[in-house]
Amino acid sequence: MTRMGTVQVDHRDAVTRLRAQPGVWLPVGEHRAQGTATSAVRAIRTGRWANGNPAPYTAGEFEANTELTEFGVRVLARYLGTQQQQEVDAFNAAHPVGTPVVAYPDCRPEDDPNDERLVTRTRSKAEVLSGHTAVVWVHGHSACIALTHIDPQPNPTAQEAS
Repeated sequence: MTRMGTVQVDHRDAVTRLRAQPGVWLPVGEHRAQGTATSAVRAIRTGRWANGNPAPYTAGEFEANTELTEFGVRVLARYLGTQQQQEVDAFNAAHPVGTPVVAYPDCRPEDDPNDERLVTRTRSKAEVLSGHTAVVWVHGHSACIALTHIDPQPNPTAQEAS
């Protein structure tokens, strides 16, 4: 058995590996001391090192934990995705393509009660548009609509079956 020496962790490489496999726990590095492993976990979760400098991780996009090994403490992490991706994943899990919705292409009724209101169904899965906006396409409208402007409706067929 050989004792682990000080190993430099390439955190930028870890970010790339984690983003390539969303939701999968992957090893980031192994540390001899619990304190350095805990510091790495904190940086992964918050996007900042203990000294306040920015870490290559984006706060809220990663989860991290530690596990004891024969020679020290391994840091494991997984990429959760952006807040928008999490919104898209939740929407798609709850609302398949064809879900009845009320869509507000321009303004929500609380912002302008006279603006267009479209009673329709989704025609695509939701997705993150250009890395910044969670959207879905609906029948009867040529552009995508932000999920913040979509109100899913109860499916009458499902209600009748119950």
